[in-house]
Amino acid sequence: MAGNTLNLGLPYPSGGDANDVPYWLQALAEAIDGALGGSWTSYTPTFGNFVVGLSTVVARYKRIGKTVHYSGLVTLGTGFSMNSSPLAIGLPFGLGGSFNNILNSLGTSMLNDNGSGTYMAMLTPSTGTALMVRAYNGGAVTISSPFAWAVGDSFSWNVTYETSA
Repeated sequence: MAGNTLNLGLPYPSGGDANDVPYWLQALAEAIDGALGGSWTSYTPTFGNFVVGLSTVVARYKRIGKTVHYSGLVTLGTGFSMNSSPLAIGLPFGLGGSFNNILNSLGTSMLNDNGSGTYMAMLTPSTGTALMVRAYNGGAVTISSPFAWAVGDSFSWNVTYETSA
């Protein structure tokens, strides 16, 4: 079997006689190619203490084995609401390994006060299925912290974690 995989262009395994390469080697090459080179998956996250309203939410993930790369962007629109509880972002897969602990930072978040400033934040486990957004001063991100959220403000995140699934 001659040729390359579709996504990454990996060469198919070959032997002395390419026609005698077992089918399972070709299937294995395709599986590796799909896992590493395939598309990211769109995802609609849940949010603790936040009502989306007409906000724009774009999120996606890429899973390779038990490793999940997860990112998103929310731009606040009319009808959004938050309360004074910490902002939490739902995960596409539950947390696994020893990182399911509030003391671990699993990623970063950028908080944009439209026209006034940008703040960095970290994401720590809130539960086994959600991350809490914490400002770098250690305080939780709420409707009034680190600034008063309004229409046009946004927040984004990038996380890599181990899943239990």
